[in-house]
Amino acid sequence: MDDSTYEARILCTSDGEPFEALIVTSWRVTAAARRTSVRFASGAELLLDHHAVAGYLVQNGRITENFGTDGSVPRRESHYIGLYHRLLVDRRPLMPREQSSLLHNVLLRGE
Repeated sequence: MDDSTYEARILCTSDGEPFEALIVTSWRVTAAARRTSVRFASGAELLLDHHAVAGYLVQNGRITENFGTDGSVPRRESHYIGLYHRLLVDRRPLMPREQSSLLHNVLLRGE
């Protein structure tokens, strides 16, 4: 498979008021970047570039905010910093040790 596209319409709330958001994610093998777009009923759009670990908020056709790293932390580390913090600082495993061992046995040994 060369590409994958996912679309979801989700109901969100802001200040107690419900509104709909549209999330579109495309992952193409040949693309230079992996991107996710979140469009809000207000017309604002959040563009996430997973490769660059960056995000852009577009309102009225203009980028009004941007989020990302300054390059001082390598991209891969920046992308997984939350996971590293959970595992190494908070010392919280993703799953119990027994479940992890079972999963590895199933995946790696076909048991």
